Amino acid sequence: MKYCEQTTRGHEINQRTNGACLSSINEVIEKDDSTKTNLIFERDVIVINLDEAEKVISRGQQCKPSKSMDICFGLTNKEFNLSILLVEFRFNYRNMKNLDKSELDGKLQGSKKLLGESISIKDEYIFIFQKGLQQQAKSRLQRMNPRVPSNYVVMNIYELKNKYFD
Repeated sequence: MKYCEQTTRGHEINQRTNGACLSSINEVIEKDDSTKTNLIFERDVIVINLDEAEKVISRGQQCKPSKSMDICFGLTNKEFNLSILLVEFRFNYRNMKNLDKSELDGKLQGSKKLLGESISIKDEYIFIFQKGLQQQAKSRLQRMNPRVPSNYVVMNIYELKNKYFD
């Protein structure tokens, strides 16, 4: 499955937020990456900024924002099956001991609740780390107790781009 701008823009969350949650992927990465070395996407790659969507919706409901993954975007395949992929950026992580399963689970559940069920959410959740820390992150997730599910996938930004955008 590959990135689909039409599916991304067409998701119901965009109507609920009047499009306020649509961002370029580089804009979201730039906020999370203090080194600015991961800005590898074309400027026109549009994603749903879930943190922004959560702010807008919780403000309208007058409640505290829930935790959420950083972004999501639509995917499609040759048979026009649609789904949404959830992605969390962890570029500034240096100490893998700070990774917490309940925090990751909370972000995932908050994102699923926010997105609803209009389009299925891909059963693979992507966590992006700096290329040099990727192996440490994978090892940490595998050693967590209780263990994280195998569908929590650690990648670097280049792998994400190659798998879903090229």
